[in-house]
Amino acid sequence: VDVLKTQVQANHPVYKNLRATPRLLADYRMAIFRGYPGVGANSFLMGALMFGGYRFFDNFWRLQGVPDYWRPAVAGASIGGLCGLAATPLEQVKTVMALQESWLREGRIDARVFKSVPHGALSGSFRLKFYAATPLICRTALFDCQLFFYNSRLREWLAREGKNYSENTRVFLGTFGFMLAGLVGATINYPFDLVKGRMMAEAYFASTGQVKASTMTGTFTSVAGANGLTGLFRGLPTRSALHALV
Repeated sequence: VDVLKTQVQANHPVYKNLRATPRLLADYRMAIFRGYPGVGANSFLMGALMFGGYRFFDNFWRLQGVPDYWRPAVAGASIGGLCGLAATPLEQVKTVMALQESWLREGRIDARVFKSVPHGALSGSFRLKFYAATPLICRTALFDCQLFFYNSRLREWLAREGKNYSENTRVFLGTFGFMLAGLVGATINYPFDLVKGRMMAEAYFASTGQVKASTMTGTFTSVAGANGLTGLFRGLPTRSALHALV
């Protein structure tokens, strides 16, 4: 699903929605798992930073006098931005590995850019690995800002009103409330995720001078100009399916 999401965001003419999953699996076969170590390493890295770093920033902003009501949002945005920056290199390597199989089939490259995730992490240029850092930082900062804010409001409400419900109902409300918060956050920040995906798809060719480099603002303008504001949400069901599985 992650490979399909990458292809959708890259605006591939064939792998363009969830219905293309069987075709993608048939074309990629076992190569679809080549970038899996990058997915696992990035998930571990971002999880460790997010939940450990959130406490640090929560205490830091408390000392700066940020009110309790808004502090989860500010602390979440702070650690989210840091997570986005730290995750950019592996996210870029993972993206190239997700796309290079179709590039080979279409004759855009003669050989795989990266043979493995470690190869990509060690051999990729600085410009390539941080080409799309800005939209990824914005995406994770916005997502974590919302996620921690919504979750703190949910915990407060359960602490205040939870006595009126059974234990099973409280567990249900806490679990699905948190899931809903993640879904809302993922939907709101999706335009940044799309722009990140589009820029990472072109990063290899831009970093090697084969295409003109673009910026986050330029990519936003290009996508919105070609497909309207709804174009910024192209592929949202694919990402929602990925989040549901995770």
